[in-house]
Amino acid sequence: MSNYTRWYRYGTISLTKGSKTVVGEKTYWTTAGFNPGDILVVDKTYYEIDDVIDNTTLMLREAYSGDTVSNVGYAVIRNFTATPMSRIAAQTSEILGVHQRLLDEKLSTIQGKSAYEIAQENGFIGTEEEWLESLKAAGEYAELHNEVSEITNLIDVLGIYVDEDGDLAQDV
Repeated sequence: MSNYTRWYRYGTISLTKGSKTVVGEKTYWTTAGFNPGDILVVDKTYYEIDDVIDNTTLMLREAYSGDTVSNVGYAVIRNFTATPMSRIAAQTSEILGVHQRLLDEKLSTIQGKSAYEIAQENGFIGTEEEWLESLKAAGEYAELHNEVSEITNLIDVLGIYVDEDGDLAQDV
């Protein structure tokens, strides 16, 4: 198991009652890749990390409420929902949602009509055969198809898929 998935307990920390600053000794927090949203545990109390300043200084979201202490043990629980990859997955999901809504809006305007009838309503003059010939790599459909292809490629690169519960998941 990777060290990146275990609770982090290296070094010791000092905290001052009423302060948001945590000072560490031999802690290496930036090197370990801590992120805002990770959880600091001190004496069975949980504090959300608001900012990682450097390898020996971090800021809590709320002020430390315990007694002032020096060189005590601690643990950090990694909050993987705050990782860069999870942010990319969330942004990709948002982009897919926007494109799906746009596609649904466009499709809702054409239900019940043939594509040829819609083409005539939009100014096409000619026979159905001429219209079919005009479709070869043309128009808004090609643009929409290209957008969907780009999104599909992005999803493939990121390893994102919909799991059996219908939720977005990511290959690791």
